[in-house]
Amino acid sequence: MACFIVSARAHPVVEARTSTATVVIKAGDVIVSLSPDEATQLCKDLAHAAMALSRTARARRGMVPAGGIEIARGNTDLVEVQA
Repeated sequence: MACFIVSARAHPVVEARTSTATVVIKAGDVIVSLSPDEATQLCKDLAHAAMALSRTARARRGMVPAGGIEIARGNTDLVEVQA
C-alpha cells in the first residue's frame, strides 16, 4: 500500500470521474486517484480510525471505559455490563 503525506492549506476535494471510473481526491497540488474498491476501503479504514480516536477521547474524559464493553448473560434474565 502506498504511503503519502500531504501538508496543504487547501481543503481536500473529492470527485467521481465517470470517464475513468475513478474517485479522485485533490488536496492542494496533490491528486490521488483510486478505484471504486480502493475508495470504499479507504472510507472504511478512515471511519474505523476516527471511531477508535473518538472512543479513546471519551475514555480519557471518563465517559466510557477505555476497553470494550462486554455484555454477558448469567443465570438470570438480567444483562450485566462489565467494564
